[in-house]
Amino acid sequence: MSSTIVNTIGNVGGIVCDGAKASCAAKIASSLDAAIMAHNMTAQNRKFQKGEGIITDDIEKTIENIGYIGREGMKETDTGILHLMLGNKY
Repeated sequence: MSSTIVNTIGNVGGIVCDGAKASCAAKIASSLDAAIMAHNMTAQNRKFQKGEGIITDDIEKTIENIGYIGREGMKETDTGILHLMLGNKY
């Protein structure tokens, strides 16, 4: 199970929510597809390794890393997306 989680985070951990309903549905479908691929990788004993992006050798730390990106790293991105959505470019 942890390998499937790592493989999914390693693949689609960088998806950005932009507030667009149609593209949000597509992102959900892409994430589901990534989870299925991650499961298939795990079944073949393949897994993203420590040091590949935010992947660590500890599943809990890897999950913490993706949480940190969403909580802290995306603050300015969220503001930037909001400006673009309101037509206030740059």
